[in-house]
Amino acid sequence: MRKFLIHTARFLALFSLVFFGVATFASFNPGLEKKVFSTPSFHGATSLRMPDLKAWALLDDGREKMLFLGPSTLYRGVDPGILSDAGIVAFNGGSSGQRMVNAYFLLRYVEDLGHTDILVLDVFPMLWGKGTGVESARDLLVNNPEYPASAFARMAFASLDVRNVFLAAFYAIKRGIYNRDAIRVNPPAEDEYRGNGFVYTHDPKKKSPTPFPNTTRMTAREWRFFNRIKMLCEKQGIKLVVLIPPEVYPTKYENPFKPGTRILNAQEAPIDSALFYDNHHLLGQGAELYSHWLKQQLSVILAE
Repeated sequence: MRKFLIHTARFLALFSLVFFGVATFASFNPGLEKKVFSTPSFHGATSLRMPDLKAWALLDDGREKMLFLGPSTLYRGVDPGILSDAGIVAFNGGSSGQRMVNAYFLLRYVEDLGHTDILVLDVFPMLWGKGTGVESARDLLVNNPEYPASAFARMAFASLDVRNVFLAAFYAIKRGIYNRDAIRVNPPAEDEYRGNGFVYTHDPKKKSPTPFPNTTRMTAREWRFFNRIKMLCEKQGIKLVVLIPPEVYPTKYENPFKPGTRILNAQEAPIDSALFYDNHHLLGQGAELYSHWLKQQLSVILAE
């Protein structure tokens, strides 16, 4: 047993040394970084959103702070500029494929920096099934200049994905030790980042909306992280609103939320199907209409 432990310790030490060496070379060589680890992408405007999120989290100007968290239905669908006014400053913290686990650690990140008064959590039912938040966690490692903040490292481990763990280690070395954090990526023509976390989608090649045929149920893992979000909100005095986003063909789902939960069902929002570019992503014009509708509805539900 002792020999096994000694051999294991030697192997781990050698592996760590080799990994550090490769990570060091890759930190200064984008070609090697791309081949061995990953390559930055503008998808979702994460490289621009995350520095803005940090600045918003640190903001303390006396206004109530409203944070939106959720997947791409959110960051393409809600313009915080429309929801902000003299009394509220809003921010869209959406990310691609964001699940409850990702939203939980993003909320922890924000609370480590400042305070949130209102959390609007987009709980797109199609993401209630099997999955561990790999896509969003990876995006928030590779394309996030604010990493290596610890919340994102914990998110990477919680995604239960080996590659994410290695990416977390690499980008901690690249940005944390060598300060090589420049992310220069040209956005696609249809995506326009307008600040406050919002991506305005111009007319891309539209897809035919396709309904999801089955009734979705929230997995035990998603429910567990939703409860962690809920408990963190209760502890920090944050008002929580659960948001079901709009779709052309609304996804059928079994409602897991207990009585007393603030729920806003935006599947009832009066948005024409022509303002979507697929079944659940809004074009920019649709996002503006939706944001105005959302502002009215939130003012009512938060006053109750």
